[in-house]
Amino acid sequence: IINRDGYILTNNHVVGDATEIKVKLSDGREFMAKVVGKDPPTDVALIRLEKAPHDLPTVALGDSDALEQGDFVLALGNPFGLSGSASFGMVSAKARSLQNGPFDDFIQTDAAINPGNSGGPLFNMKGEVVGINTAIVSPMARESPKTTAATIPGMACGITTYLIVCHWVAPTASEASRMPNGTVRITS
Repeated sequence: IINRDGYILTNNHVVGDATEIKVKLSDGREFMAKVVGKDPPTDVALIRLEKAPHDLPTVALGDSDALEQGDFVLALGNPFGLSGSASFGMVSAKARSLQNGPFDDFIQTDAAINPGNSGGPLFNMKGEVVGINTAIVSPMARESPKTTAATIPGMACGITTYLIVCHWVAPTASEASRMPNGTVRITS
Protein backbone atom coordinates (compact mmCIF):
# COMPACT_ATOMS: atom_id res chain seq x y z
CA ILE A 1 0.00 0.00 0.00
CA ILE A 2 1.71 3.17 -1.15
CA ASN A 3 -0.53 5.77 0.50
CA ARG A 4 -3.31 6.17 3.06
CA ASP A 5 -5.93 6.45 0.30
CA GLY A 6 -5.52 2.71 -0.31
CA TYR A 7 -3.54 2.68 -3.54
CA ILE A 8 -1.54 -0.52 -4.10
CA LEU A 9 1.10 -1.24 -6.72
CA THR A 10 1.18 -4.80 -8.03
CA ASN A 11 1.78 -6.75 -11.23
CA ASN A 12 -0.58 -6.45 -14.16
CA HIS A 13 -0.46 -10.23 -14.63
CA VAL A 14 -1.86 -10.60 -11.09
CA VAL A 15 -4.97 -8.44 -11.61
CA GLY A 16 -5.14 -8.04 -15.40
CA ASP A 17 -8.22 -10.13 -16.19
CA ALA A 18 -9.76 -10.20 -12.71
CA THR A 19 -13.49 -9.56 -12.44
CA GLU A 20 -13.26 -9.16 -8.67
CA ILE A 21 -10.29 -8.24 -6.49
CA LYS A 22 -10.15 -8.93 -2.77
CA VAL A 23 -7.16 -7.75 -0.74
CA LYS A 24 -6.38 -9.31 2.64
CA LEU A 25 -4.01 -7.40 4.90
CA SER A 26 -1.63 -9.09 7.32
CA ASP A 27 -3.85 -7.96 10.23
CA GLY A 28 -6.75 -9.99 8.77
CA ARG A 29 -8.81 -7.09 7.37
CA GLU A 30 -10.20 -7.65 3.89
CA PHE A 31 -11.17 -5.08 1.28
CA MET A 32 -12.57 -5.16 -2.20
CA ALA A 33 -10.44 -3.28 -4.72
CA LYS A 34 -10.72 -1.89 -8.22
CA VAL A 35 -8.09 -1.53 -10.92
CA VAL A 36 -7.22 2.15 -11.34
CA GLY A 37 -4.62 1.64 -14.05
CA LYS A 38 -2.63 -1.11 -15.68
CA ASP A 39 0.18 -1.29 -18.17
CA PRO A 40 0.86 -4.69 -19.75
CA PRO A 41 4.23 -3.73 -21.33
CA THR A 42 5.71 -2.94 -17.90
CA ASP A 43 3.56 -5.53 -16.06
CA VAL A 44 2.61 -2.90 -13.46
CA ALA A 45 -0.90 -2.25 -12.17
CA LEU A 46 -2.35 0.20 -9.69
CA ILE A 47 -5.39 -0.83 -7.66
CA ARG A 48 -7.35 1.05 -5.00
CA LEU A 49 -9.06 -0.39 -1.96
CA GLU A 50 -12.75 0.43 -1.76
CA LYS A 51 -13.90 2.14 1.46
CA ALA A 52 -10.31 2.26 2.69
CA PRO A 53 -9.87 3.53 6.25
CA HIS A 54 -7.11 6.06 6.87
CA ASP A 55 -5.21 3.84 9.33
CA LEU A 56 -3.73 1.68 6.60
CA PRO A 57 -0.10 0.60 6.89
CA THR A 58 1.96 2.03 4.05
CA VAL A 59 5.42 1.43 2.63
CA ALA A 60 8.07 3.84 1.45
CA LEU A 61 9.51 3.50 -2.02
CA GLY A 62 13.29 3.27 -2.08
CA ASP A 63 15.76 3.88 -4.86
CA SER A 64 16.41 0.70 -6.82
CA ASP A 65 19.18 2.49 -8.72
CA ALA A 66 21.09 2.70 -5.41
CA LEU A 67 21.07 -1.10 -5.08
CA GLU A 68 24.38 -2.78 -5.74
CA GLN A 69 25.22 -6.34 -6.58
CA GLY A 70 25.50 -8.21 -3.27
CA ASP A 71 23.03 -5.98 -1.35
CA PHE A 72 20.55 -7.93 0.76
CA VAL A 73 16.84 -7.89 -0.12
CA LEU A 74 13.64 -9.38 1.31
CA ALA A 75 10.77 -10.65 -0.87
CA LEU A 76 7.28 -10.83 0.65
CA GLY A 77 4.34 -12.68 -0.83
CA ASN A 78 1.98 -15.61 -0.68
CA PRO A 79 3.78 -18.44 -2.48
CA PHE A 80 1.62 -21.46 -3.17
CA GLY A 81 -1.20 -19.81 -1.16
CA LEU A 82 0.89 -19.62 2.02
CA SER A 83 0.20 -16.12 3.32
CA GLY A 84 2.74 -13.79 4.83
CA SER A 85 5.86 -15.55 3.56
CA ALA A 86 9.23 -13.84 3.46
CA SER A 87 12.41 -14.91 1.70
CA PHE A 88 15.82 -13.37 2.12
CA GLY A 89 18.49 -13.06 -0.52
CA MET A 90 20.81 -10.71 -2.29
CA VAL A 91 20.90 -8.75 -5.51
CA SER A 92 22.55 -11.04 -8.02
CA ALA A 93 22.41 -8.59 -10.93
CA LYS A 94 20.68 -5.44 -12.11
CA ALA A 95 19.26 -4.30 -15.44
CA ARG A 96 18.41 -7.91 -16.30
CA SER A 97 16.35 -8.40 -19.47
CA LEU A 98 13.78 -11.17 -19.74
CA GLN A 99 13.11 -10.21 -23.37
CA ASN A 100 9.51 -9.27 -22.52
CA GLY A 101 9.63 -5.91 -24.26
CA PRO A 102 11.31 -2.53 -24.41
CA PHE A 103 10.92 -1.83 -20.68
CA ASP A 104 12.85 -4.80 -19.30
CA ASP A 105 14.98 -3.59 -16.37
CA PHE A 106 14.75 -6.28 -13.73
CA ILE A 107 16.53 -6.81 -10.44
CA GLN A 108 17.81 -10.38 -10.29
CA THR A 109 17.82 -11.84 -6.80
CA ASP A 110 18.38 -15.22 -5.23
CA ALA A 111 15.54 -14.52 -2.77
CA ALA A 112 12.90 -17.12 -3.57
CA ILE A 113 10.07 -15.77 -5.72
CA ASN A 114 7.60 -18.58 -6.34
CA PRO A 115 4.07 -18.72 -7.76
CA GLY A 116 1.99 -16.46 -5.52
CA ASN A 117 4.83 -14.03 -4.78
CA SER A 118 4.07 -11.98 -7.89
CA GLY A 119 2.93 -8.47 -7.10
CA GLY A 120 4.50 -8.48 -3.65
CA PRO A 121 7.19 -6.06 -2.51
CA LEU A 122 10.95 -6.52 -2.72
CA PHE A 123 12.50 -4.59 0.19
CA ASN A 124 16.02 -3.29 0.77
CA MET A 125 17.52 -3.49 4.26
CA LYS A 126 16.20 0.01 5.08
CA GLY A 127 12.66 -1.35 4.81
CA GLU A 128 11.99 0.49 1.54
CA VAL A 129 10.32 -1.11 -1.46
CA VAL A 130 12.85 -1.33 -4.28
CA GLY A 131 10.88 -3.57 -6.63
CA ILE A 132 7.81 -5.69 -7.31
CA ASN A 133 8.29 -9.48 -7.30
CA THR A 134 7.57 -10.50 -10.87
CA ALA A 135 9.04 -13.67 -12.32
CA ILE A 136 11.21 -16.71 -11.89
CA VAL A 137 13.36 -17.85 -14.77
CA SER A 138 14.58 -21.41 -15.08
CA PRO A 139 15.67 -23.53 -18.02
CA MET A 140 14.03 -26.54 -16.34
CA ALA A 141 10.68 -24.73 -16.20
CA ARG A 142 10.89 -24.10 -19.94
CA GLU A 143 11.58 -27.77 -20.60
CA SER A 144 8.80 -28.99 -18.31
CA PRO A 145 6.02 -26.43 -17.86
CA LYS A 146 4.32 -28.62 -15.25
CA THR A 147 7.33 -28.43 -12.92
CA THR A 148 6.71 -26.14 -9.95
CA ALA A 149 9.06 -23.24 -9.35
CA ALA A 150 9.78 -24.44 -5.81
CA THR A 151 11.58 -27.52 -7.05
CA ILE A 152 13.75 -25.97 -9.72
CA PRO A 153 16.83 -23.78 -9.64
CA GLY A 154 16.48 -20.44 -11.30
CA MET A 155 16.64 -16.70 -10.85
CA ALA A 156 13.94 -14.45 -9.47
CA CYS A 157 13.34 -11.02 -10.91
CA GLY A 158 11.61 -7.87 -9.70
CA ILE A 159 10.53 -4.69 -11.45
CA THR A 160 12.69 -1.72 -10.44
CA THR A 161 11.33 1.25 -8.49
CA TYR A 162 12.63 3.59 -11.19
CA LEU A 163 10.11 2.06 -13.59
CA ILE A 164 7.40 2.12 -10.93
CA VAL A 165 7.92 5.78 -10.03
CA CYS A 166 8.20 7.01 -13.62
CA HIS A 167 5.07 5.24 -14.79
CA TRP A 168 2.82 5.08 -11.74
CA VAL A 169 3.71 7.20 -8.73
CA ALA A 170 4.75 10.48 -10.35
CA PRO A 171 1.56 10.76 -12.44
CA THR A 172 -1.50 11.22 -10.28
CA ALA A 173 -3.78 8.24 -9.77
CA SER A 174 -6.70 10.24 -11.13
CA GLU A 175 -5.19 10.39 -14.61
CA ALA A 176 -5.93 7.98 -17.46
CA SER A 177 -6.46 4.33 -16.56
CA ARG A 178 -3.68 3.29 -18.91
CA MET A 179 -0.34 5.02 -18.72
CA PRO A 180 1.27 5.79 -22.08
CA ASN A 181 4.83 4.57 -22.57
CA GLY A 182 7.35 6.66 -24.40
CA THR A 183 8.89 5.24 -27.55
CA VAL A 184 11.55 6.38 -29.96
CA ARG A 185 11.36 5.45 -33.63
CA ILE A 186 14.55 5.65 -35.67
CA THR A 187 14.27 5.72 -39.42
CA SER A 188 16.99 6.01 -42.01
